[in-house]
Amino acid sequence: MDAVLDIMFHHGRNFEKGENGRLDYYPDSKHCLCEIDVDKLDVFYLRNDFKKLGYDKVNEVWWLVPGGSLEVGLRHLNSDDELKEMCFFVEKNDSIIDV
Repeated sequence: MDAVLDIMFHHGRNFEKGENGRLDYYPDSKHCLCEIDVDKLDVFYLRNDFKKLGYDKVNEVWWLVPGGSLEVGLRHLNSDDELKEMCFFVEKNDSIIDV
């Protein structure tokens, strides 16, 4: 069986400093794109899913290194090479990645 992963899309608005001084994403609407074959995943695949959520134009996409904080764990998802790196890390997070 091919490797699969779940992508948890966090979408809504902005990164903001919370009352605790830590970076948060607000509002944090979530959508799961489940059981994706990693061999079929590319940047265009992700863009099409954003369109299904009503986002015709997405300026930037970021992913969170598992176990990292928003302050230091965010990585810019702007190429297939970065997507491959993201898929490598997903094994350390029960096949779930936050985008």
